[in-house]
Amino acid sequence: MISHRNCRHQGVSRASLAVTFIFVMAGVFAQSACGQRPSRELVIFRSQLQELKELHYQDSNPTHTIKRYEQLIANFSEAPEVTEAMYHLARYYRSKGISKQKAIYWFREAIARSAENSWVWSKARIGLAGQLRWMTDNPQAVREARVLVEEVAANNTNQIAVLVSVEFELMMQCIVEDNSTGAERHCSRLLGYDDRQTLPAMNPLEEKMLKSLQSRSVDLLMHKVSCGPGTREGKAAWVEQFEKKHPGHEWLGEPIRQARVRIDDMGNTSPEGAELLTSKRGSARTVMIFGNLLAVVVLCAIILRKRLLRPAGPA
Repeated sequence: MISHRNCRHQGVSRASLAVTFIFVMAGVFAQSACGQRPSRELVIFRSQLQELKELHYQDSNPTHTIKRYEQLIANFSEAPEVTEAMYHLARYYRSKGISKQKAIYWFREAIARSAENSWVWSKARIGLAGQLRWMTDNPQAVREARVLVEEVAANNTNQIAVLVSVEFELMMQCIVEDNSTGAERHCSRLLGYDDRQTLPAMNPLEEKMLKSLQSRSVDLLMHKVSCGPGTREGKAAWVEQFEKKHPGHEWLGEPIRQARVRIDDMGNTSPEGAELLTSKRGSARTVMIFGNLLAVVVLCAIILRKRLLRPAGPA
């Protein structure tokens, strides 16, 4: 299950990277169409940045890649586009798990240098929120994570890649805050993006990213509810109601099936129910151990008796 989720997460990251590249190249082509040819320096910058981004999932020398990123940022420190390199360097630190603090630093640098409501401004805020959210021993960081995502939500209404990311991040925020109702609300909104007529048309990469985030959101929400507090009956009823609310999503079946298995296995997980369940499991385990020991004793007694009753051989 863990490796499957990691693969799914990597797929989302690649889809997000591809969508980002589409946004960037669209800007370059738009400049060309308007008679504003990108400068030679900008072409070099984009070429080098794209080369570095392609190393995110294949290089085995993070130190070298980080140095190249830092050199690229230093070489183009005065260019507005340098925020893109800062953002992707932060993502690189995050994806490699090298340094959470470095990832936070570069996300903040990208935010500080980027134009408000630009895609870097939005994506860097979402990335920073993702880092701060899990610092549960720091309530201020968790609160800042929510503020960052809500700022993006308030300022972006027409970028589908940002909109779906915001709903997913808000759902994750609710999970961290132990708010199952809020998590369900944002998950339902994410599932509803397929039917929203007011949204701009999605390209194939955006559709792929949406499907992946929808699947992950349901999986995480089901895990939260099935493993959270509550009675077996209450959680089973919630899962059934959720399934009825969202017909037509064929991939909902597996996360819901797994949730039902967990609910059946865990039973009541309220404080009283959990204590009772633990007591019952402890008693069953004790009986099983005692039974095994008794079987061993009986077997030893049988073997000993046979040896004692065996006739003595000739002298």
